[in-house]
Amino acid sequence: MARARRKGACGRRAVAGTRLAVLARMPINLATFHRPLAIMAVAVAALGLLAVVARPVVRHLRAMTGEERWSAHELADEECTLYRALPDNHEAAVCRAYDRFAPSPIDQLRAMKASLADARARLARHDAAGAAASLLDAMAATHEVQRTYKEVGAMIASGIVDSTLDLLDADAAGARDLDARARRRILTAADLAVAARPLEAIRINHLWQLGEARATRAIAVADARRYAEMDRAVRAGNIAGCKMFARDLAATEPAGGGTSQCTIADQVIRTGARLDRARAALR
Repeated sequence: MARARRKGACGRRAVAGTRLAVLARMPINLATFHRPLAIMAVAVAALGLLAVVARPVVRHLRAMTGEERWSAHELADEECTLYRALPDNHEAAVCRAYDRFAPSPIDQLRAMKASLADARARLARHDAAGAAASLLDAMAATHEVQRTYKEVGAMIASGIVDSTLDLLDADAAGARDLDARARRRILTAADLAVAARPLEAIRINHLWQLGEARATRAIAVADARRYAEMDRAVRAGNIAGCKMFARDLAATEPAGGGTSQCTIADQVIRTGARLDRARAALR
């Protein structure tokens, strides 16, 4: 009877795996496919993949004692308490569950892009004062988006600062109407402080996720070492090296951010260095 149950369970898993495999191969065009069904299909496929990846981790966690499970949680509590105590991190989307009712950073991104578009239009009309005001609005928003959204905010702020520097460097008609004083005000208002430690918020949020999963201290310490190596690699411009450690991190615990965080950190560092050069040129 036990053998029959095992065969039945194996059969059900095989059927489920086959269905997921078929679903994963289905071409989904979100532009033409019915949106709710498309989202549901992608979600089902993602959940199936997560279940496969997470199964060994879950088995390991179940085998541990209560004390071992809480060790990573205690480390996360310590680091999250210190991190969220900093004035700019009180409302950060770090060390907390995703809040689907919170304002979206995409709304702030749209507002900043609208300010940049307005600045370009005003420069084309040689309205330097109006363009400067719009650019100041966009730069002021870079601080808020980083303060609240940290990980995603760093990427958004970096892109907006980069686009603003492109505009200030442009030879297009009107761009030269902005004098040195206006440029200094715009560049001073830009905030890309995250460039100093682009992986910090991601690292701490990952530790919090490990704590929520009741991972062991050994897993948390190993991932901390990987983040240290990733930080060294990305600062040296070795993105491939950063991604190598990120792959190990993601394999250890599905909550890992994957290799994309290395690309984002590299972009933020490069934009931060570009902003510093632009500021130095106006001194």
